[in-house]
Amino acid sequence: MLCRMLCALLFVAWTAEWPRTIDNVLYCGLWRSPLQALGGLFVSIPGLGLFPWQIVLFALAPVCLLLPGAARRRAWPLDVAIVVSLASIAVTFLWGWMRGGSAYNAYYQLWRFLVGLLVAVMVGSAVRTPRQLKALGTTLVMAALVR
Repeated sequence: MLCRMLCALLFVAWTAEWPRTIDNVLYCGLWRSPLQALGGLFVSIPGLGLFPWQIVLFALAPVCLLLPGAARRRAWPLDVAIVVSLASIAVTFLWGWMRGGSAYNAYYQLWRFLVGLLVAVMVGSAVRTPRQLKALGTTLVMAALVR
């Protein structure tokens, strides 16, 4: 069930198009796919500053990370790569901030990388069997075909 939810969330992230009122650059605003209907998941909630997609992702993260034995199931090279990436992001952020850079602009530029690392940890924790790995691969191929 958790793998299915994660695959659905990833499919939406890979295929949904923002509403035309926000993004009229895609295809010069001349064509929209039927997946534009999912664009509401990428419109910021007033006062909260988060997308509904992000809220679902952050609600699903503790479930993935706190599964019994979740840390043991992940491959240690994945964990090492994620820790090295986080350290690199932290060093780069601090270096830019110490040289007079804006912390807000750095956050705005880096949050996508941080979400990508969170999704990598979640996928590593949720995908446990070859069948689930096949479902993840099918999700990726279907999203690629849609795009």
